[in-house]
Amino acid sequence: MKKLNSILKKCNSKYSINNFSNIEIKGVSTFSKKIQNNFIFGAIKGENFNGENFLKDLINLKKIVIVISDKSSIELKRFSSFIIIKTSDVKELVSEISHAFYNYKLDEIVAVTGTNGKTSVADYTRQLWQSIKIDAASIGTLGVIFKDNQIFNLNLTTPESIDLQKILNYLSKKNCKKAILEASSIGIDQKRLFKMKFNKVVFTNLTNDHLDYHKNFKKYKESKGDLFQDYVYKNTVAVINADDKYSEYFKNFFKSQKIKFLDFGKKADFLKILKIKKETESFFLEIKINNKKL
Repeated sequence: MKKLNSILKKCNSKYSINNFSNIEIKGVSTFSKKIQNNFIFGAIKGENFNGENFLKDLINLKKIVIVISDKSSIELKRFSSFIIIKTSDVKELVSEISHAFYNYKLDEIVAVTGTNGKTSVADYTRQLWQSIKIDAASIGTLGVIFKDNQIFNLNLTTPESIDLQKILNYLSKKNCKKAILEASSIGIDQKRLFKMKFNKVVFTNLTNDHLDYHKNFKKYKESKGDLFQDYVYKNTVAVINADDKYSEYFKNFFKSQKIKFLDFGKKADFLKILKIKKETESFFLEIKINNKKL
């Protein structure tokens, strides 16, 4: 448990607070059915549901904190027993709160994005780590895999922010050293990764997909680009498929932020594929790394 004040001190979002009491916090959720005494409830307004409509379900609970929009028209006198936090972007503040509450410490966290190949890259990377005795996890389409076992099933390729923080917190407690996450364009656009920074970011490829959500290819491409702009450290390393026709678009992000990047593919400078030959149950690859033939 953590004190409310210690959590809010780590948040950068602007907010106002009524009925403040520095209570112990036991959990954070945006689902009213998961709220218990000493919880923080994020009343997020989505396309299908408005979290504010479920505040009445919490009225008999004790020591509840609610986060609502500063544009909310809800009558707050009914909820005078709650600690009430108002902010312009409920989702962002709740993400910051969950990041501060469900803290974690791993040696390395990697994010991989692209239209195709995310799941394969994530799973193979985890297997490679495990093969050299590094306890590692992958998070994505296959669920949460840790030590070669699925420990959680997921409804989304990229989990919602609170769920993701809980997963990383759990893995940290289990002494997981490294994790790789599938970062979908929708997950990035919906700020499910908000406040996170990755040690490595990977781009596989880009083709037409999810245009029912993004509306056009430009917005789809830009959502992928946000990963390389908003979720990196100064010393983050980017890995990129040089053979994809949009590779230069993403390289520009790295160059503008002076981020080191390593490319791979037939057109690559770092890991250059010279020859690929399909065999019965495998592939034969002839490659050069930094101009050294292997």
